[in-house]
Formats: sequence, structure tokens, C-alpha cells
Amino acid sequence: MFLILATTKPTTTTTNDIIQPSISPSSSPTDLSSYPPHLRAKIASSIAKGHRRERERTSTPRLLCAACSRPPSVCLCDSLPSSSLIQTETHVLILQHPNEFRKRKHFSTVPLIKLVLQNVVVKVGYAFDLECILNSVEYEWFDTKRQRPLLLYPSVDALNLEEDAHLLNTVPSSPKEECSDDDKSSKRNGNVLILIDGTWAEAKRMLRQSSPHLLEVCQPVQFASTTTKPSLYNAIRKEPKDHFYQH
Repeated sequence: MFLILATTKPTTTTTNDIIQPSISPSSSPTDLSSYPPHLRAKIASSIAKGHRRERERTSTPRLLCAACSRPPSVCLCDSLPSSSLIQTETHVLILQHPNEFRKRKHFSTVPLIKLVLQNVVVKVGYAFDLECILNSVEYEWFDTKRQRPLLLYPSVDALNLEEDAHLLNTVPSSPKEECSDDDKSSKRNGNVLILIDGTWAEAKRMLRQSSPHLLEVCQPVQFASTTTKPSLYNAIRKEPKDHFYQH
């Protein structure tokens, strides 16, 4: 009698052979009841964020206009300057929180500003060195004829744009020291308007963490409380006060 031994080649299981169970966005992979009550909301938010990111990775990208980065149904190209960007004497400096920078282009308004105005600079970060960022728009600290940078942010000392515009040219700058005439002549003329792009909480932290404190060296300006035109973001964010205007 002959014994025929059949040898089988051992199989190796790869990660591609393993079928991972799918979790629908509506289902929770974790029983939140086992966690302390004060942690459940944070855990549920983290799970939902993971589901959103997974859908973004697997979903087909939306068709967007190559010029304004908006969907074709809401394309804004017809409303943009046709020939060249608008030239202004005021240089716009936008301090953008990283969370706003990571948002999709068709949901952010900052890219539209750069499609309309010529003198626009965007800086992304959590905190800023004011003198460093002002160098990007060639603002000369030592020029006593220049007014302080304008900061669009509501405060007790803020000037109302609708009512006190005539006072803006009389606000003195804060000189540090003397510099040569050659250095002065190398800088541009014009004022600087600083805008903060972020939620109200993010904007407060950015002001507090920047050096020096922006409200101490800039002239704050705000919209008057009589402004009746509603913000486009009323349905998304609520302004803390009437003259707190978001755009």
C-alpha cells in the first residue's frame, strides 16, 4: 500500500483579503454610555469628524470654476473686475486662522478679495509678529506721517467706519525711532487695513497671542451699530453684538 501525501501550500492572508466591516455615519462604533457623561459629546464629535473626513476622501470632487473656485451654479466671474484688479491706496493685510485656510475654497471669501483688489496680502497662523507682517506690505513704522495701521475689530476705542471716516487721516502713528530718508523713500505710501479671518473665539486668541497686542498699536475700526444690512453668515454664526459684523 502506498500512502499519497498531498501537501498544500500554506496560504498567507494579506490586508487586501480582509474585509473590514463598514460603519455607516449614522451608527456609532462605540457605546458612549460606558464613558463619563462629560466626555460623551467630545467622543461623538470626534467620531463624526472621522466619518466626514472618510467621506471627503472617497467622494468625487465637485466641479468648480477654475477662476473663482465656485460651483458653476454660483459662479462669480461675471461680477469680478473684467480687465484688471482694483488699485487702492490702502493695503489690505488679512490674518487668517489655519482652520479657515483649510476650508474648501468655494466656502471661503478670502480668495475672492484677492480676485478684486490688487494690494492684498494673506498671512496664515495662530499668532503674528506685527512688525514682521507689516514688512510684507512695506509699512514703515518710523514714518511719523503715516497713521497707525487700521484693525477691523470692535472695541471701546474703535472708530465707526460710517461716522468717523473723516478722523482716520488725523490718527497719528506710533514711531519707534528715527531712520534714514533712504529707508523711508523705499517704502510705499498708503494706509494698511488689517482683517482677521476666523471665528470670534479664534480672532480673540489671535489678538491675544500676537506680539505686540494688535489693539495696542493699531487703530481699531468697526461698523456702526446702526448697520442694517444683514451678514451673509447670519444662518451660520451669530454675532455677539449688533456692531459685530462677519463676512
